[in-house]
Amino acid sequence: MIDRHGATVPSRDEAADLADVREALERAASLHFDPDHDVHAHWTAGRRRRGRKRAGAALLAGAAGVAAVAAVWQSGLLGGATGPEPTVAAVPDGYTTFVFAAAGAGSVPDGSLADAGEPRVPTAGELDGTTWTLVDQLWEDDRSAGEIVGADPGSTELRFGDGQTVAGWGFVADDCGGGWFQEELSLAGDGRFAAGGLGTDDQGCPAAAQRSEDFWIDALGGGGFLRVVGDDEWLLVSVEAPALTADPAETTAPGTDEPTTPVPSTDEPSPDTSSDEPTSGGTSTDEPDTDAQLPGFTDPGEPVVSQGWPGGGGELFAPTVRAGRHDGFDRVVLDLTGTGTPTWRAAYPDEPLRDGSGLPAGVAGDSVLEVVVSGMAYPEPGDPVYDGGDFGLDTHTLGAVVEVIRTPPFEGQLQLFVGMSGERRPYRVFLLQDPARLVVDVETGG
Repeated sequence: MIDRHGATVPSRDEAADLADVREALERAASLHFDPDHDVHAHWTAGRRRRGRKRAGAALLAGAAGVAAVAAVWQSGLLGGATGPEPTVAAVPDGYTTFVFAAAGAGSVPDGSLADAGEPRVPTAGELDGTTWTLVDQLWEDDRSAGEIVGADPGSTELRFGDGQTVAGWGFVADDCGGGWFQEELSLAGDGRFAAGGLGTDDQGCPAAAQRSEDFWIDALGGGGFLRVVGDDEWLLVSVEAPALTADPAETTAPGTDEPTTPVPSTDEPSPDTSSDEPTSGGTSTDEPDTDAQLPGFTDPGEPVVSQGWPGGGGELFAPTVRAGRHDGFDRVVLDLTGTGTPTWRAAYPDEPLRDGSGLPAGVAGDSVLEVVVSGMAYPEPGDPVYDGGDFGLDTHTLGAVVEVIRTPPFEGQLQLFVGMSGERRPYRVFLLQDPARLVVDVETGG
């Protein structure tokens, strides 16, 4: 190297060596390459970006590495041309891999796909407009799909648009439940699809369909991998399988292994039954009440404002939310701990937005009731009360409420979003004590 004006530049001999390196790499890259075929364009673009970062180091490696680099380049390990052959890819470890059959595929041969050929990564275009039906066999797993999902596998279909007008992709369970990504399918080079939220129409399906819907919304929403195998007769879907949802009567409280037990209350008007342990949504949350002593329902066009609003300065926390179905209304309960008395304001906003960020609330449902609760404290360092961020409930087993989200506090206030099907409904908000909890009732009409 020659030091010229403070900059190190190659000598003439070194420059010639570098030119030879560049020529060898270009020749290697052109082997077996069809210029009219774009092989995994998005992956190749990533290779080019990585190549720019490593270009200087690669050239300075010298002519001694040309043969090795060319061989690796030609093999495709650095993203070089691989020709139009399908991308063979092993099924990823550490995931549960479900098998979906294409129309007319029949049953899995001999109960196994081990001899059906090498799995490969499909393109999103190949899947557009296709429908696949879940089978009971899993990929290299002794368990069954029905055992993991808790429902008849043959009633679940995976659908990728309609090939023409319907964008997005998702699933249908028992011709009732279902979930849908609104965005078109996008697959990385390794067949990975990204995590995201699935929309659902929350029809109130039979128990088996509901279990299937709950499972696949969680499983697909967490992201995963897609493969096809056996002359494209079988679609492999590798996901992290969520725990099987218990039936409502057996739902357990978070952090416990025992079913929640109704606990009678003595400090409130004569109770139905009480379940003051937080539960995972869609379960009974009977609270002590008699209609004669509770506030009436408010017209959906009117806000509800508590005495002393906005107040402030409290030391309250809201660790959990629960919801249940009652005769004529759905009930949402915000459990409170700490000290102080909350104040609140409730209304149906035209555009539910999150305080602080101003972003959309992201709550399912046709209408959303927002309850802003004041008097909230920030936890001490190390206190996990809000470590999970939002506390959300999928409540589409109820009469009207389909999703509930409690946000972490912002400037002493937090938001409770109650999403529901259909038009805005009459509601009421009130406080109960011993233990403290804020109750939101939404009329269902039956």
